[in-house]
Amino acid sequence: MTPSEELELKIFRFAESAAKGGWRRTHLLALSTVVKCFDQAVLIEALDDLNARRRMKFRQWSDQQKDWILYRGKNAQCLQRSMFEMHVTFSGRQYFERLEAESKEPGRPTQAHKPVLETAERKATSQASMEVPRALGLLPIPDGPLAGVSDRRSSQRHQQTTPTSSRSLFLTCRTLRIA
Repeated sequence: MTPSEELELKIFRFAESAAKGGWRRTHLLALSTVVKCFDQAVLIEALDDLNARRRMKFRQWSDQQKDWILYRGKNAQCLQRSMFEMHVTFSGRQYFERLEAESKEPGRPTQAHKPVLETAERKATSQASMEVPRALGLLPIPDGPLAGVSDRRSSQRHQQTTPTSSRSLFLTCRTLRIA
């Protein structure tokens, strides 16, 4: 992950720390301290870029209009002089979630970990699928007719169409799976 992507991810986490999907109120100095980016020109450029790519929205309160004004970009003074609010857009959320998945933080899988995780998942799945036949092999095999078979003729037709009995077929399958 590049340093600029790490900065963007820190900005995202800060924006989402108050309420997911809501507006987060801050000012440049507080944001700078939290994301540990003390070069305000770099931070403003990152915010401007996130706004231009529609990953985030920024707004400020206007006393003149008595309403919120959306930040239109390329106005560093707007972000420097007073409080503003930040909001992650839906396309921004997708972008940041992808960055989080690729981050190298402890507990998060990286590209290098993905093959290991996939192998572990396959082993767990194959082991679980083997437990069911083994458990079935421990069940007693019925000697008499199965429950629900009452017509003697249908039972005779079934025996004529199958070359081996169900019991020997079950034992053969059981032997093959265990071996």
